[in-house]
Amino acid sequence: MAEPSGRWPRRLAALAAALAGLAQTGCSESGADPALVAEAPSLSCLEILQCIVDCPDGDDACPDGCGERGTPQGQADILSFATCINDQGCTEATCVQSQCAAPLAACVGSSAPVSTGEPLTGSAPPGSVPADLVGSWAGARNGSTERLIFNADGTGEWHSTIAWQQYACLSFTRVVRKGSFVVEDRMMTLYATSVVQTVRECIPPEQDTVQPATTEHLRWSRHETDPNTLFVVDNACAAMYPENQNECLSCPINLYCTYRVTRE
Repeated sequence: MAEPSGRWPRRLAALAAALAGLAQTGCSESGADPALVAEAPSLSCLEILQCIVDCPDGDDACPDGCGERGTPQGQADILSFATCINDQGCTEATCVQSQCAAPLAACVGSSAPVSTGEPLTGSAPPGSVPADLVGSWAGARNGSTERLIFNADGTGEWHSTIAWQQYACLSFTRVVRKGSFVVEDRMMTLYATSVVQTVRECIPPEQDTVQPATTEHLRWSRHETDPNTLFVVDNACAAMYPENQNECLSCPINLYCTYRVTRE
């Protein structure tokens, strides 16, 4: 790979080359929509990695672009990780795990899904879910996946996963919230009595951490013509745009914070 000329020369170019060397054929479970990938403005470290993995062959500027779209923490962590891979000459998952465990752990740790929920006090109220929403819905971009599961009895789950996968090396951080859903016209509230974060750094084992119960709020709307598509706003992302809470299509919240989830 030729060295890009932007802010991220050498290190991200070396990282892209190393990731390509992990396997002849990369793979991703995210099924990301390229249009949504292009819109993501603030990528975590793992999302930057997945963005680089998904760069077209021969596009030497693409790793630069992935780095530029990272959050400050994501940029710092990816450069640390890229420097390690470059210095160690890693082209295999075992090398990444053994020689760059510390920067990889920092990358995974800083990529944990962010919650803007409130502590859940007392017991959760009964759930209420419209019949036509019952089932599993999911959407993904840049290695970040949101999955909502609604049950007829009002219980449900919200899975948030940020992952990077290149053949034998799969790193992810996932938060699974389970409880009761109260779905209203424009807002759905999950009273999560069980919250578990699972982390994997390249190779097993995975580590589970039980987190406090929480109350989470999500804005949502239906697709105008497709009953199998919903739009769900990530409140953690929306909180970064407090001055743009309106509904215009070009507003940052709609461009950057809305997931298109489809019935599975």
